[in-house]
Amino acid sequence: FSAQSEVMHKLFTIPQGVIRSSFTSVEICSFRLHHAAENPSLIAMQSMHFDQALYNIRKRDPRFAPDAYAFLKQALDFTVTEHTKKDPDISQHVTAKELLDGFRHLAISEYGPMASTLFAEWGIQSCTHVGDMVFNLIEEGMFGKQDSDNQNDFIDAYTFHDAFVLPYLPKSAAAKH
Repeated sequence: FSAQSEVMHKLFTIPQGVIRSSFTSVEICSFRLHHAAENPSLIAMQSMHFDQALYNIRKRDPRFAPDAYAFLKQALDFTVTEHTKKDPDISQHVTAKELLDGFRHLAISEYGPMASTLFAEWGIQSCTHVGDMVFNLIEEGMFGKQDSDNQNDFIDAYTFHDAFVLPYLPKSAAAKH
């Protein structure tokens, strides 16, 4: 899965001699950070595009809070960045398993023991829900998809209880699970 935006295609200044039909989330993130001071309207335009996508998604599927989608986008950016740190020449695409691992890692580092409570508040209670949100964003053109990507890859990757509750239980209580 990868972040894409038609706005980015139109606004990117492509270095001489480079021909690209799409850009990865790492390239977009890098571009945003590097050029934010020079072109703050670019970030505002991308935010408006994401906001419009969320509006469209929530009209047809109101299960998940807008903050859930914002966190998922952040988790994708985090996962792709971590993925490419290991091997810069590797594809910018990540699998469902890699995205879910990044989602879990970022949630624990950002929210710690509150992650489970926060996700419940946002309507996310399983990896399947994360997959539902990913494919909602794909449908709106916010995330890219390869032919090998399948929504079923998100089913039962891990339980939210095991990922976000169990690590914070006292050892005696965790041993019973």
